[in-house]
Amino acid sequence: MSLSPLMQQLKSEVVKVIEDGSKSVWEKKNWMKMKAMDLEEQQVSEAGEPRKEAGEPENGADCEVEGVGAGGCSTL
Repeated sequence: MSLSPLMQQLKSEVVKVIEDGSKSVWEKKNWMKMKAMDLEEQQVSEAGEPRKEAGEPENGADCEVEGVGAGGCSTL
């Protein structure tokens, strides 16, 4: 099983940080925690975006998530 390009990039970043002799153990741990938080935030934001099928009409469902009137939604 091969890794996706994004996973390969992440693996490369992690290896680079781990092997960096100029960084302390604390700096490496902190980098890992921050990277994990960034990835979680990205995953949550992507999960909150509704998936639309091709040709599916807009129904204003995004207004409930983003706030009334946001994203071009009409307010009644």
